[in-house]
Amino acid sequence: KISFFSFPSTLAYFYTASPSWVLNLLFFLLLLFS
Repeated sequence: KISFFSFPSTLAYFYTASPSWVLNLLFFLLLLFS
């Protein structure tokens, strides 16, 4: 299982500079690895 808290700075970067497709991608990854 991949913990997204392993790279908080990377997630913060994508979240603050994210277009809608990035949010969709993050949601998809959460479904994959949860």
